[in-house]
Amino acid sequence: MPEEVLTVYTPTPQDKTEWLQALHGSIKKSLFKCHSHVPPTARTANYTFTKHPQYKDAKYTGRWFSGKLQGPGKLEWVDGRTYVGHFQNNQSHGFGRMDTPGVSVYEGQWRDGLQNGFGITK
Repeated sequence: MPEEVLTVYTPTPQDKTEWLQALHGSIKKSLFKCHSHVPPTARTANYTFTKHPQYKDAKYTGRWFSGKLQGPGKLEWVDGRTYVGHFQNNQSHGFGRMDTPGVSVYEGQWRDGLQNGFGITK
């Protein structure tokens, strides 16, 4: 549950005992339940990286496949840089546009996270 503390009041000690037994039973039942739900392999989601060395504090919006950036997406860093394009195995790969404010805009081909092939820098 999202709350860190749950405070419950009961009018009698018997009600408290009954309530605690029901709560403990529900928790135990939930813990030992066989969860057959498997998350989807491919999905579209938003995520803010916190520890990744290359994407630290960057916000990603786009496709994921098996927990990796895969397909079209948008990556926005705190310093204002943005990359919009395709990803493969957590790296920019394919056609994309990297905008670095006050420095340059590169639009073209990427491979394994690096500019590769035809592209235009402005």
